[in-house]
This record gives sequence, structure tokens and C-alpha cells, in this order.
Amino acid sequence: KFRSKGEIRNFIEQNPTLAITEQMFDFSLTSRRQRKSGSATTKKAAVEPEQQEPVPVQEQQSEPPELTNEEANNQSLRILFEDNAYKCPIEGCGKNFRRENLAQMHVKHYHPEYTKFLDSTPNVADLAYARTVGENLDKSPGPSKPPPLKQAVRTSTPK
Repeated sequence: KFRSKGEIRNFIEQNPTLAITEQMFDFSLTSRRQRKSGSATTKKAAVEPEQQEPVPVQEQQSEPPELTNEEANNQSLRILFEDNAYKCPIEGCGKNFRRENLAQMHVKHYHPEYTKFLDSTPNVADLAYARTVGENLDKSPGPSKPPPLKQAVRTSTPK
């Protein structure tokens, strides 16, 4: 790997038989934010034809087979799973989440006008309860609390 133009010059001088010039290497820097925004606009352009309907976007995999597309669109708002992340289905938002219930809570709090289209919105108290009650089964069945310490008995020592 070459880390600088100087290393490229040295390599070219040491290997004159190779048909390599310094101009073949590009050292222009672009920030990560610019690259992400460029790819996001490309994705939006690809998604726009699907979003021409006034009804919110739906996830294709979780649709029940007995409902038609129009009935399903009117009944619920689906959280999309793309590129290993759940995406906010509201046009122009574009936030990503690790879990579907976090995306649902985002819609509930930041896009309240769309909560009527969600199937159900999780409650923070319910999620906390599920974390405490639904313990992992891989844990060893040892005692949940350490055994109580024996209290020291005071005895008088002769002087």
C-alpha cells in the first residue's frame, strides 16, 4: 500500500520497467459526509417511483397474503429493513435504527400524525419489563442473589 506520493515516486524509480506514472494515483480527499449524502440521494431517486402513492411505504415481506395491496396500505405503516437497519418510513426523515420497536417509538414521538397507521407502538415501560423478566436462558441456574453474610459475633477478649 502506498500512503503518500513520495512512496509512489520511490516505487516508480525502483521499478522503471513497470508502465506506471504518478498521475495514475488519485490522492484527492473527500469527507465521509459528502459520500454518504451522494449515496442517499441515489437511493432516494430509486425509491421515489414507489412513493408516488399518497399512502405510506410498506414492507413487502410482512404483508399478509389474503389482503390486497390497497387494503394493506390503508391499514398500516410498515418499518422498512434495508442495509441491516430499520429505516423510518416517513419521507424525508431517513433515520436508521437497530431494532424495529425503536423505529416504531421514533414514529410515535417524532411523527405523531402517522401513529394511526402503525400496527402497535411499544411502551417504554413494557420494554423495560420485558428486559428484566425475559432473562437469557443461557445463564447458569445459580442463585440470583449472593448468600447473606454471617454477622460477626462480638466476644469480649480478656485484657
